Amino acid sequence: MSDRDWRDLTDGELDAEIENTAPEIPPEGVVERVSPCGRALARGLTGISLVILNLNFLGLNYILLAIGAVLSILGFRVLRRENRWFAALYVITLVQSVYLFCLLMLNATVYCGRFGAMPVSQAMGWVSAVLTLVRFLCLWRGIRAVREKAGFFSGGGSGAALIIWYVLLCFLAYINYSGIIVPIGMIVAYILIIRSIYKLYKEMEKAGYSVRAAAVRVSDRVVAISAAAVLAVGIICGYLFFGSYPMDWQEYAPVQTAETEAVKAHLAELGFPEDILEDLTEEDLLDCRDAEAVEVAAVCFYRENGENCCYEGYENDIGGYVNDIFENPINAVRYTDVRVRLSGETERWKIFNHFRWNYDPGFCGTEVIQIMPAFKYGTGWVQTGGITGHVMYDADGETYAAPYYSCAIEEHTSVSMFGGSSTSEDIFAEFSPPGKGENHRGYVSYSIQAVDGGVNVNTAFYYTYQESPVQYPVMTAKEKQLTGISSDYGVFKTVADIGLLTPGEIETTEE
Repeated sequence: MSDRDWRDLTDGELDAEIENTAPEIPPEGVVERVSPCGRALARGLTGISLVILNLNFLGLNYILLAIGAVLSILGFRVLRRENRWFAALYVITLVQSVYLFCLLMLNATVYCGRFGAMPVSQAMGWVSAVLTLVRFLCLWRGIRAVREKAGFFSGGGSGAALIIWYVLLCFLAYINYSGIIVPIGMIVAYILIIRSIYKLYKEMEKAGYSVRAAAVRVSDRVVAISAAAVLAVGIICGYLFFGSYPMDWQEYAPVQTAETEAVKAHLAELGFPEDILEDLTEEDLLDCRDAEAVEVAAVCFYRENGENCCYEGYENDIGGYVNDIFENPINAVRYTDVRVRLSGETERWKIFNHFRWNYDPGFCGTEVIQIMPAFKYGTGWVQTGGITGHVMYDADGETYAAPYYSCAIEEHTSVSMFGGSSTSEDIFAEFSPPGKGENHRGYVSYSIQAVDGGVNVNTAFYYTYQESPVQYPVMTAKEKQLTGISSDYGVFKTVADIGLLTPGEIETTEE
């Protein structure tokens, strides 16, 4: 080694000495491997491309999002010490990646759809869009700063083009553009812009020794594995602990007072099914104390060769309950429509929509009962009182009951197969089965009163249940029902009954 005193050299003299004494320039492949700027920029740009790229099939839209977020972190963390633009780019990348991972984990819970409909979620979506625009701005300015430091022409026109491209993309999303020509042009333009930015990477490799790469204490492999582990654990916990609604199951015993027993005996004499009588709350029983007549219609749905089938039965006289056709059918759920006519000068009815499983199908996830109530779809009827009912099951010689997770009249918009839409108000009763026990059952009840000479009552019952826990993102039974898409295949199944409140007449359909 030379004995020369290096301490007295100026910066210019030091650079000249290094240039004169350094060996020949390494081959291009070696420069590529040791250049922190080029490799980091390549990773960052690849990550951004995967995050923006939305291939909505085979779950790639979620897989590519996660991979893109990790690659962006790995790339831009190396450049964060080079200039303030890359530092800001790295911070924004971290924030957006954490938000993205939280959303991916939330997708494994029954609350993802509800969160997506909240105003705060929509606001956060716009904030994320603005941050993405800021990321592109920081990327553009960061590249220009590095090129100017290396002595190249500032350039960076492709970075500015990327910003303009993203603004146009947000505008198309805002106006709900549905054409195909413009999106194709946007895809082509995006590919050309990214290709142009990648070309800058080759030039920037020549400035590799001018880039101040940030020291990383955790290897890329550890970061990637840790991110994947956090995401996997979060999704698994979402399925295990938040894949169904919290239900307040409590031990249940039928109400047995002198008054309720007298009401039960009177209703049974009129033809009310005795097994359903035992499921009614005291409130619903006492509402029927002045019953004059009972009408009963029952449908038993079962699965045969992967399709929904049904038996139906009723009597025309006093509404006698037909049981023989419902004795242990295979894979069946029985729906019973009980209508109790109450006394009074004005015609009044209390309607019970009851379901009972004749076997355990391996309950999981969420289920929903959708009822098109008589006071909304009938002629000349109004609702009196509230919506009542609960769900039940038996286990170890005990009966358990819980209120519905949600049971109310809700307004919703339905889309027809021809693209039209209509707004309706139906009863939705949401719940999660216990996943154990037997004799799973429940009911929903409401009361109506005739006005302006009510003639008949149109009503409908839809029951959507979940057959498999495997779905991502998680959709609740209610959300599936509101899509209007047939549930004959896949995770959910739907059975339906449409009835007319006229003695001895009932029309049955299945989906």
